[in-house]
Amino acid sequence: MTLKTMLGLTSSFGHRNSGSKDDSFADMRQDFKEEVDRMMESFGAKGTFPGNSQNLNVRESNSGVEIEAQFPGVSEKDIEVILSGAILTIRSQRASEEEKDASGGHLTQRMLSAMAERVNLSFEPDPGMITCTLSNGLLSISVPKAGSYPVKTARIAVRAV
Repeated sequence: MTLKTMLGLTSSFGHRNSGSKDDSFADMRQDFKEEVDRMMESFGAKGTFPGNSQNLNVRESNSGVEIEAQFPGVSEKDIEVILSGAILTIRSQRASEEEKDASGGHLTQRMLSAMAERVNLSFEPDPGMITCTLSNGLLSISVPKAGSYPVKTARIAVRAV
């Protein structure tokens, strides 16, 4: 029995014919996120489920890990990348304010958007070897496997390109 069936939700959950168990789990996770987002939108809370707004791609090879995340309209000063042991945390917070004078009234709209993702690495990298660049809204992080370096916590600088 699927989660959607247990919750009484009736859409095409799990019918993507993905082929492998890993793909099926990814499909199930995506379907679950979409359903939670849909339910939260009905309460007026759009985009509140963690991880729903950023496309995070992680690729590991023999030489290291490459991570890409989309941050449209965000500058490098609004992104924080922290390495703690073998856990890489990517955080972003952006505030905006818009004021309008409309037909005899004044309207002020404030928005705060925040995101945090953690990537569990299979090794403890040297924080001095990690590079982070932001170009046209695409954050690229390169984490080379140069050996193990026990580190408590290190902040990685994000450079605009």
